[in-house]
Amino acid sequence: MAMGAVMSKAVGRTLAVATLMALLPSRASAARLLDGTRLHVRLLRVITSESSAIGEPLDFVVSRDVVDDAGDVVIARGTRVTGTLVDAARVKLGFFTHPPRLAFTFDHATARGGQVIRIRASATPQLGNRVVVDRGERHHRLQWADGGDLFDAFVDGNYDVLTSPP
Repeated sequence: MAMGAVMSKAVGRTLAVATLMALLPSRASAARLLDGTRLHVRLLRVITSESSAIGEPLDFVVSRDVVDDAGDVVIARGTRVTGTLVDAARVKLGFFTHPPRLAFTFDHATARGGQVIRIRASATPQLGNRVVVDRGERHHRLQWADGGDLFDAFVDGNYDVLTSPP
């Protein structure tokens, strides 16, 4: 058999395999991540009304797997979530006392397939969407949050997320 005929058969087989592979269904699957899906997140460091500054980046970690209706993990436990400190003020004592303030927003997380997912602080979109830290007692002269505090965060928008490798 001539060298050209061998090459022609090899190219023909390669094209046939490629065509067959294109016709087979993909093993990759996508899950629908819906707007308002809840994520349970934990802050990774201490923030306080005394020492934190507006604009500081914050890191959180997802404390429970987020699954779709089929039970596929869409955002895995341990995934990082970013946020930003948007309000921090010390207590002001004097004739008029102003209580301390501490608030932050969530920015984004990364889904299992590597897709960036926008995250917000409430189940429905709202103006000024942020988490206000309030220890609930009016006599505190300090507001704080740390790694022991769990927060609810919510998916902002609808996403088709890759749940298995292609």
